[in-house]
Amino acid sequence: MEIVKRLRRALASEQRARRFLLANLIDDVGVAVSVWAMAMMHTDLMHDQRERAKLVVPVLFVMVLGTLLAGPIADFARRWSAAMLPRWRRNVLLVARGVETIALAGVVCVIASGPVTIARILPYALVSGFLKTALRPTRIALSVDLLDHEQTEDGVDERGEPRRRKTFLPTFAALTSQLSSGAVLLGLVLGGKMMALAHGRVWALLAFDVITNIVFLAILATVPVPVRAQANVSEKPVKRFELVRFLAARPQRPLVALLLGAWMIEFVNELYDGKMIVRHLLGGTADAVRFSEIAWNLAAVAALAALPAILARVRLGVAFTVAMLADGLVIGVAGAFASRGNASAIAPFALAIGADRALTAVASTLVDVAQASATSTAMRGRLAGAWQLWVIVTCIFAEGAATAAADSWGIGPMMRVAGFAQIAAIGALAFFALRRKREVTVRAPA
Repeated sequence: MEIVKRLRRALASEQRARRFLLANLIDDVGVAVSVWAMAMMHTDLMHDQRERAKLVVPVLFVMVLGTLLAGPIADFARRWSAAMLPRWRRNVLLVARGVETIALAGVVCVIASGPVTIARILPYALVSGFLKTALRPTRIALSVDLLDHEQTEDGVDERGEPRRRKTFLPTFAALTSQLSSGAVLLGLVLGGKMMALAHGRVWALLAFDVITNIVFLAILATVPVPVRAQANVSEKPVKRFELVRFLAARPQRPLVALLLGAWMIEFVNELYDGKMIVRHLLGGTADAVRFSEIAWNLAAVAALAALPAILARVRLGVAFTVAMLADGLVIGVAGAFASRGNASAIAPFALAIGADRALTAVASTLVDVAQASATSTAMRGRLAGAWQLWVIVTCIFAEGAATAAADSWGIGPMMRVAGFAQIAAIGALAFFALRRKREVTVRAPA
């Protein structure tokens, strides 16, 4: 009931964010219709780690390019006035998503005209990967800009002014992620029926996604943006290395520790693919892959639904640390089941990865909330872009490490080592954070 009350209060209080949420919901409907067809197409093409790398590595490289541009794009209007940022971000999202919709329509024509191969879908994957990273900071910053209610909290932003946290940010962040996971879950549950209705024509389901993209753009164009972006935003010129100086300051060490822990999670998750393991390592059927994905997304939806209530009782750093220590443990357990190499391990492996998906979804949302709360509107995009750049670049190395480790040890042992490494890294960061807190407590009376 507490979760429901928080949700009702947030939706009733935030009209702009509610309209943006509706646009995202329509977008998620298209995902729900096409997700199973896309997932099976990718799973059939990526029958081992080397084939997976042929598609993933080029996409990661263009994602690096998108990430390099992401932060400056999100905050570019600050050159003239911080008051222009919300409208700028909305218009950037409109134009870029329009380009992505055209690219998706192109891949529909490509798939409809011949057999599906990695070479044929790679151009669209490159465009989609580039825009995914280039737009993410803009989309995150815009979703925060559209929230009206805020309150002051401890700490300062990059301008040295008190942080102003959006009151309903955790609720909307969790709800947005929950709707995305729910759309994937619905698409997996109904995937077989939708494929049957389309008579196995993947392009027809993707064409429906094109239509929902157009509706998303129409609704987004009507989303009212604030007339003024934060009346308290200082109109200061952009300084070189301002973000670096901000993160290097002593008060931001908890935020840096949180970002390092989140990076460890992203790196570890890049080492393996649950669908590939179920399908090719454990010998599962297509239905086994679909049911596994259903369980994984259901776990993520349930965890995200409870997140706002959890944050009302537990500090963000504590929730993140506990979730990630548990996540390292379940990754190791999943690796043990993957090592069996037979269909009897599919069910326990799927349960372990379900816990991993739930904990990872919670951690990702916590990081988004922390980043959005740590800075003002004028730097929000650059922080998200810089974080994304670091993750994407290191994930390229993760793909190479995963291929080498899988060839030498096997995927199961590799996952066990990765789970142990995550536990060790998160434990070290937690010890560092507790030590810094103890030092501050001892010095305070003096």
